[in-house]
Amino acid sequence: LCALPGTLRCSRCRAAFYCGREHQSADWRLGHRHGCKPAAPSRQPPPSEASELAWLAAAKLWLCALRESSSEGLEAALAEFARALDATPLAFRAAHAQLLARRHLFLGASLLDLGKASSALASLRLAVELAPADAAAVVEYSLALEQQGDLEGARAVAREAVARGVQWRNEWQRPGTLVPLSAAPKGVWETADFGWLRLLEAQCAEVQLELDALLPQRQSSRGSAEGAWHAVGGVHREMGQHDGSVVDSGAWREAVLLGTGARPQLAPRTVALLRAHAPAAVDLCERGAGEVILSVLAPGTHIRAHCAPSNLRLTAHLGLRVPPSGSGRCELRVGARTLRWEEGRALVFDDSFEHEVFNLTAHTRVVLLIRFWHPELATDDARDAALRQAADHAHACWQIRHHPPR
Repeated sequence: LCALPGTLRCSRCRAAFYCGREHQSADWRLGHRHGCKPAAPSRQPPPSEASELAWLAAAKLWLCALRESSSEGLEAALAEFARALDATPLAFRAAHAQLLARRHLFLGASLLDLGKASSALASLRLAVELAPADAAAVVEYSLALEQQGDLEGARAVAREAVARGVQWRNEWQRPGTLVPLSAAPKGVWETADFGWLRLLEAQCAEVQLELDALLPQRQSSRGSAEGAWHAVGGVHREMGQHDGSVVDSGAWREAVLLGTGARPQLAPRTVALLRAHAPAAVDLCERGAGEVILSVLAPGTHIRAHCAPSNLRLTAHLGLRVPPSGSGRCELRVGARTLRWEEGRALVFDDSFEHEVFNLTAHTRVVLLIRFWHPELATDDARDAALRQAADHAHACWQIRHHPPR
């Protein structure tokens, strides 16, 4: 009706604008009332649909960042995932608790891999709260707490899981893969139960002689495959490249005699003894699921508490060079028990139990470390099944981190 800008909109059709009430009334009388139709409601997705669309958009960003190996893109996608979860209505959360638990599990595990520990723990805690019977969520949350040094928190998660019958049977034993075994789990075993260890103890002097020939050799650099000794967690063997992450202080070195990356020529008499008397260790190593190493802890070394990824094996230590009594703290804690090495004597433990190692002396500690099959896994079929279970768990962990749940 006039050339003035219109800021007053017709409340019915929402298509006509006026400079004021007077011209709006005049236009109504002049005919607008005949053509004015109620406006179609604006198409705004309901809150649950909006959060779903946001999750799907974040998933596209995530997959693109994975293809491009872009850490910045991954971080941006995770931020969008978090915003989508925060926008999820309470009613949707109650109706879809399992789905949301899996999404928080994905987010938490991915954040942890990117070093965002605080945000990761919060998301993993929500995953467990939403789905307390989800074994994968329980394992990831407990492992994250363990990695951050909150051992009591990790044990508390395990205690609750044990009470609900989820995943574990003991708060101290928290592997990702728990092979079903009939006997009650125990962290420390009697050496006398393994006759081949008594034979190795009797031949300890032979092993010490080969060790004495190796100790003066130089240590290789982390990226080198040369030299007798390597930092644990190096590239000299495919398995165990994360083992070095548990070294809190000092230095942990190894010479691999059996298993991936092995050089049996470093200690041929020791290897011959093992092949003759320890078939459960040799078989585990040949299947790529364990190793035999000369394990050296430098003075002042602390290996922080952790659990091995599976209970399919046991570990033996044959003491070769042990700091003298009274020289300081030099011990192995397995669960609530403390063990101390003696030269020429072996000890056996289940490293799927929480364990921690100290050599807070001015001396070097050396053991022959032997991984071998759990005694209940005595047949090829049982061992094959245990390895398949461990492989399936590793694949499931990969899936959790690479495929956002929809």
